Amino acid sequence: MKDCARRYAEFLLASALLAGACAGTRAAGAPERAANSASIDAQASCPVNRISTAEARPLVDEYCVSCHSPNGAAGEDYDFRSDAAIILRRRNIEAKLRLHVMPPPSARQLSSADRAALRCWAKD
Repeated sequence: MKDCARRYAEFLLASALLAGACAGTRAAGAPERAANSASIDAQASCPVNRISTAEARPLVDEYCVSCHSPNGAAGEDYDFRSDAAIILRRRNIEAKLRLHVMPPPSARQLSSADRAALRCWAKD
């Protein structure tokens, strides 16, 4: 039950962050770091030589697939085990990374460089 409550709290925080980002404000109670990082990330430009899907794959496998698979929390509809699936959802992936709602706060986070590289791959 504690796990369910924790996940619900994470969902509420992610929703508040997303709503705040859409409104151009910081959500109440949201970490200042996430709001500042999202602002900085939104202004960052992508390098001319973006990473390829083959280079993005190890990052997705390491940080996303544990939840984004049939047995994970995201379920079958968001199964990121194939390149076709992540290519199809790349805009959603970019938005979630930009807003710092994925990986969820309780999960291991990407380094700033890996987050930027994956976001730039997904922006295309």
